[in-house]
Amino acid sequence: MRNRLLFVLSISAWIVILASRSPVQAVNEYISIMVKAERDSLRSGESGKLLFTIKPKAGFHVNVEPPISLELASPKGFTVATKRFVPDSTVKALTTKDGYKIFNPERPVSFAFKVEKSVKPGRYTVQSKLTYYYCSDAEGWCSFTSETFPVSITVVAGR
Repeated sequence: MRNRLLFVLSISAWIVILASRSPVQAVNEYISIMVKAERDSLRSGESGKLLFTIKPKAGFHVNVEPPISLELASPKGFTVATKRFVPDSTVKALTTKDGYKIFNPERPVSFAFKVEKSVKPGRYTVQSKLTYYYCSDAEGWCSFTSETFPVSITVVAGR
C-alpha cells in the first residue's frame, strides 16, 4: 500500500514539473499569445527575459501604439526592467494603409526582468500581466485588453 502511494505521488510530481515547463497560452479568441521564460532558472540578482509569442488570427492585428505593456503582479522580488514594448531593428513594426504601426508577429515580444538579490532559492510562479490593443481589419473595431499569464521561474543558489 505504501509503495503504491509513493508511486502515485511521484507520478503526480512529474506531471506538475513537466506541465510547469510548458509555455502558457492566452484565452483571447482573436489573438493567440504564448509566454515562456527565456531561461528556466536564474540566480538572485540576475536578469532574464519573458518571451511573448503573439499570433493574431487572420483579419486581426495588434497595435504597437499604444504600446504593448507588461506588469509583474507577484511575487515580490521580480521586477520588469522595461514596462513598454517598443519595436527596434530586430522586431520591426508593420504599417497599415492608414499609417498605424502594428505588431509584426514574426518574432516574440521580449521583456527583461530582474530577480532581486533578496529572493531566496526556490520555484516561483510569476504573474505577468500583458496589456495590448488589438483591432479587427474587416469590421474596424478595436479593443484594449489585459491578460495575466503565470510563468514558472526557478531561483537557484548563488555561486
